[in-house]
Amino acid sequence: MNRLVNSFITGLLQSNLIMASAAVLLALATAAQAVADLHLHAFHVLIFGACLAEYNLHRLLKFYSHGIIQRTLNSKWIAGNLILSWIFFLAPLLIILVSFFHVNAEVKQVFLISGFVTLLYSFPLNGWLGYLSLRKVPLLKTFLVALVWSAVTVLIPVAGNYTEIPAGHISWIFTGRFLLIFSLALLFDERDGDTDRKNGIKTIPNIYGRNVTQWLVVLLLVLFVFDSLVGANLNGSLYPFVSAFLIAALLTFLTFCNRCRTNSYFYNVFLDGSLIIYSLMVIRRMVSVFGKLIFPGYPFSFLFITIVYGNFYSLAAGNQCQR
Repeated sequence: MNRLVNSFITGLLQSNLIMASAAVLLALATAAQAVADLHLHAFHVLIFGACLAEYNLHRLLKFYSHGIIQRTLNSKWIAGNLILSWIFFLAPLLIILVSFFHVNAEVKQVFLISGFVTLLYSFPLNGWLGYLSLRKVPLLKTFLVALVWSAVTVLIPVAGNYTEIPAGHISWIFTGRFLLIFSLALLFDERDGDTDRKNGIKTIPNIYGRNVTQWLVVLLLVLFVFDSLVGANLNGSLYPFVSAFLIAALLTFLTFCNRCRTNSYFYNVFLDGSLIIYSLMVIRRMVSVFGKLIFPGYPFSFLFITIVYGNFYSLAAGNQCQR
């Protein structure tokens, strides 16, 4: 039974469904912050398919850029589930193909520009394509991740929404989203430090070290909370500020929790999952969808989230020990 659960969790993480779901929920959170239409649209489907396809394409390109022996050592799951890995990439392409023709011209423009930048980012570092890889530009890797995610989860919903959104709202939502994603991307860069160093990728953790990186994460989270306070003043609601404060507190704890980092699910579940938690807290004002049934109030919401995180952490730790 435990092996079955572990296989399911591993497959779920390897499919990148968590990241794709987080992208869609962040797009819905954008509408909630802008007090706009919160219904699902074709551009949400486009975001889901694009995120799923891009992350799996990135893994496949990285997988095939290595030799046969190195593929088995560095990407055991893909090597053992190659057909499934291709399905996780090809199936979202159909989603993109269908949904692309159901969005307006502004959404298509943002999508194509973001997709082009993402493709250049995902190019393998070896071979002739390596000369085109944007990851080789010093200190650009983290910035690009934050910029593309902000564009996809803020600009696309704004462009595709039928409600007119004031420019001031767009600015603070985009700034806050950029700060949040940048802080998370720094933690992932810290994890990838050895690999990036071997590949000649210069990131903030590689240049300035772990201590500076962690305090920079805290600084970005503080700015993120301050930006949300500005947003609360703009739309007359404390939802943005309280949601930002709670998720910033959680991420600050995870940043300095050395014991947490030893768990194999720390990055793919707890850090990536924090985006889902933040989105759900922001869109809790949708009484008809989430409302009082799941999130009756912020104290109860955070308690609910803590319990779920704790149970998942215990399960993950148990599965890790058995392996």
